[in-house]
Amino acid sequence: MRNFFVPHFARRPLAALLVFAAILMLNFVLIQATDTGRLRQESLHQRNMTAEDMEERIASFRRQFDLDRPLPERFCRWVGRTLRLDLGVSMLEPRNVRNLIGEALGRSLWLQLPSLFLFYLIGLPLGVYLASRPRHWLSRLLDSSLIVLYAMPTFWVATLLLIYGATGQGLDLFPLEGLSSQSAESQEGWAFLMDRLQHLALPVTALALPGITVIARQTRTAMADTLTSDFVLAARAAGMTEQRVLWRHAFPHALLPAATLLGLLLPQLVGGSVVVESIFNIHGMGLLLLQSAQERDFPVLQALILMTSVMTLLGFLLSDWLAMKWSVRGSMT
Repeated sequence: MRNFFVPHFARRPLAALLVFAAILMLNFVLIQATDTGRLRQESLHQRNMTAEDMEERIASFRRQFDLDRPLPERFCRWVGRTLRLDLGVSMLEPRNVRNLIGEALGRSLWLQLPSLFLFYLIGLPLGVYLASRPRHWLSRLLDSSLIVLYAMPTFWVATLLLIYGATGQGLDLFPLEGLSSQSAESQEGWAFLMDRLQHLALPVTALALPGITVIARQTRTAMADTLTSDFVLAARAAGMTEQRVLWRHAFPHALLPAATLLGLLLPQLVGGSVVVESIFNIHGMGLLLLQSAQERDFPVLQALILMTSVMTLLGFLLSDWLAMKWSVRGSMT
């Protein structure tokens, strides 16, 4: 059986490599297909330059970013640089793309890591509660509220939180934008942490709500199926308390579906970051992705899309690994 297991285990990483290669080609070809004629006219109109000067600037620009070379050669050169982690230079400012993304990633992680933590910290216990008391009025109210929250667009939730949580039209308890106050640059320790938490409260809430609803409803469904299984009924017949049955026997078996959702939640985090960072004016990866698309900063845009794709593939591989490990553990027990 070992000879058959190894090829089967290698299928997922091999498929991920093929998908990654396809993403590389699509990412490069689609972004490189630009309308240089319209770009030339816009630049002439905005900068009030002569046609000769603009043609010289465009030729220099094309040589700098290898746009004067054939598409296959540009693709090979770009893949070679990417594998060496040489992401190039931004078209808008003379800065290394890797440095730009590194700074933006640090700000985005302040939003995404707490949001991912809240997915499971709130979603798992909430799902267990909904499954343990399915006919209680509070469970029905929470279940209906989760459906409503999941149906609400992230940009609308973030806008409502901004209006009613950070302006005079509402509570006006939280900062309006950014990750820190101007006075917090000189603060340290507890004062800096409290200022950062105040700035994170609204954007993290807007970013975490969709993931919490997904985890809670998935856990509730898995728990409801597990609570009717034979081993749970046997544990109850043996005289175990309901809390012990829930958390010691039923919950570990319902944890797998929630864990395997990680591959789907990572792209949702990135997509939500674009909206949330734009509304709260946080200069992270989401806002950088939006600005690079609007300004046609192709090196930054290519690097961000590639990085997001790699994160998504790694999330799916992690989900498959968790599912395989859990299934092997279940078959052994």
